[in-house]
Amino acid sequence: MTASEPNRVSVDIVRLASIMRQGDKSVKWLCKSSGAIMDNRELDSLKRGLSETSLERMMRDYIPIPKTDARTVFRWMREWIATDAARITSDTAFVDELQDNLNGEGAFGKFKNALSAPGRELYNQSWDRFRHKALCERARQWLSQMRIEFNELSS
Repeated sequence: MTASEPNRVSVDIVRLASIMRQGDKSVKWLCKSSGAIMDNRELDSLKRGLSETSLERMMRDYIPIPKTDARTVFRWMREWIATDAARITSDTAFVDELQDNLNGEGAFGKFKNALSAPGRELYNQSWDRFRHKALCERARQWLSQMRIEFNELSS
């Protein structure tokens, strides 16, 4: 790396995207200078024995990794139904059922149950790929918003 190149860190986008998924309530941290991802236990281990000044300095380098909010996932579900699900089948009744599942209480559960029904594996796989791609893009956007210059690690 030359002096004129920006300081870039290597980040495992797939792991970061996985952490950004809804569901897991634990806090994970990204080290801005190294790209390392740590959980609270690992971070606490690093903190042990540091003076208050050293601790403050160290923590300036760590930022909590945000979770993806339900509204965003809900939007992705609608996008997937309108694009990928509609292309997979000529069964417009199933596509309409998926769309209807997003209305009212328990939408996430109804959506998940519809995709996991026997014979719907192709839909479930398609949704998983769509959501993974969207999460990876969200991870890249978040890194950019945090002004972190990064290279993606190959998984």
